[in-house]
Amino acid sequence: MARSCGIRLGPRRFELVVLDGGPKKHRIVGWHAETFEDPDPANVEARGKQLEAALAEVKAPRDNARLVVDSGVAAFRRVTVPFSDPAKIEQVLKFEIEGELPQFSIDDVVVDHHVLNSNEQGADLLCVAVPKEDLQASIALCEAAGVEPLDAELETSAMVNAALAANLCSIEDAQLLVHVGDRATAVVVVDAGEVREMRVIHIGAHSHDLEDAAPAAEEGEEPVADTPEAAAERELAASRRAEQAIKRIRRELGRTLSAARTIHPISAIHACGAELPGLIGETIQDVPVYVLDCFEEDSGQPVDGFGQLVAAYGGGLAGLEAAPMPGHLRREELKFTGTWERLEFPLAIATMLIATLLGVLNIFQHRELTSYEQYGARWYLQSVNSHVFGDLKKGKRGYLYPVPDASEDAFLAGFQARFEGAESNWEGDDYDALARLADHLGRANRDLEKSLGTLTDFTQPQSAFTAATLVLSVLDENMNKWRPSLRRIQAVYQPSRSNKQDDSVKVTLDLVFFAEDTVEASRHYEAFLATISGQPWHVEHQERSSKDLANGEGVLVEGLPITVNVETWLESNASGGANQ
Repeated sequence: MARSCGIRLGPRRFELVVLDGGPKKHRIVGWHAETFEDPDPANVEARGKQLEAALAEVKAPRDNARLVVDSGVAAFRRVTVPFSDPAKIEQVLKFEIEGELPQFSIDDVVVDHHVLNSNEQGADLLCVAVPKEDLQASIALCEAAGVEPLDAELETSAMVNAALAANLCSIEDAQLLVHVGDRATAVVVVDAGEVREMRVIHIGAHSHDLEDAAPAAEEGEEPVADTPEAAAERELAASRRAEQAIKRIRRELGRTLSAARTIHPISAIHACGAELPGLIGETIQDVPVYVLDCFEEDSGQPVDGFGQLVAAYGGGLAGLEAAPMPGHLRREELKFTGTWERLEFPLAIATMLIATLLGVLNIFQHRELTSYEQYGARWYLQSVNSHVFGDLKKGKRGYLYPVPDASEDAFLAGFQARFEGAESNWEGDDYDALARLADHLGRANRDLEKSLGTLTDFTQPQSAFTAATLVLSVLDENMNKWRPSLRRIQAVYQPSRSNKQDDSVKVTLDLVFFAEDTVEASRHYEAFLATISGQPWHVEHQERSSKDLANGEGVLVEGLPITVNVETWLESNASGGANQ
């Protein structure tokens, strides 16, 4: 049985969860939640000893630990790339997100991503950027406690892993997952079992804390005694700030509910992390707030206060390879591990290919020189090189050798006689001098026309806008029959890959057909496909299966590709105009 440990480190508190078992069946064999005794995060030594003692108490494994860091230090962005290959995404991710992070230098952050949607045209990514300094501070604290985390992730992804593993996120509705941290609150929108959005509210359970110590005295003055009246006033101010923090968190959660763009209505808010009065058991915009209970009954969790262990539990799931959305914030730090071992085999193959290429080139060069020797052209090439470039051995310019007579070299003698007009019918090879000259002049003339802009044989690419308009015109002409609702449209020009294939434009649609029931809506969808197929500009389409709406009054079609030949439509309009 495998054992893993999830460590959630915050500015003020930390939690540990030790799991034992496998990806499908496991239980909690140890947990710990505690506030750091030293309030200064820079005191790594003191905090490391406290964390080490807690790890020893729960008998946490030191070789399979996962770190969960505070989401308040991260920035979330959505990026779209024109490809879906994971290797290419890894290569260009930092370049794509650099313009979205003006507050950071791209060299000072670690970037991770989660694919929201992907198809052959591209991918929508949810990216997160974490400053290397903050991430390294958390890793250094773990190292001071004697444990090396295999990887790191944010509270957002750890919370999502815990919720998805417990089947709290149904495909038939949407949920809001909330983790209340020490200084920030992480929010995740989940719709139909898929993550749709992540954000951070920069206020947490302890953002309102004030200094409890008495005011410091000026240099040379006696310390001012902390009176009961001053302590009571500070306590009252802290209570007011705590109440304001709760109100602000509720207000921000209400904004998230209003701005969330989900297919299904948000049915519940699941909160975890630090407990705040006025949150669990209440409602926000008529949406009930529950504690995020991701633990099975009698699985080792505490009876009360188990919500604070959710993030650490999600980190432990990654150690058991049971996390649906694992984080990889240490990818840049560990990506060069074993680099030379991974390069040995490719370098050996590359060396063999280069040696083979040189051998093939040598064979071709030898055959070319043999043909020159056979027809006597090698002497002529050497003579011209000597005259133009000089004699490389003697270090000075050479001269053309005298042309030999027929007894020495019949080919060269006949070549000279051919161009001097002494012999009109020469059976040798004249190198097609005039044809080559004409071809050279033709290419030069064509290049000159290109530079002047007078060459008109360049074909313009087909209009993606025209293709999209043609598809939408079918919907517009049948509005009295159908009730379509367009969700998304994308048109991409596709150049031909061979002479037998014409250029085209690929139009991709996401649309809904509304009707009294799903059967009638499906008929409208089939009628739309039949009408599209009958258009002269239609090339092909790939039918996509429809999804019934939750209310039973329509169907949803996603990613419907329709290939359009705009040239066919232009030709038909031109012929129609000529006939008229």
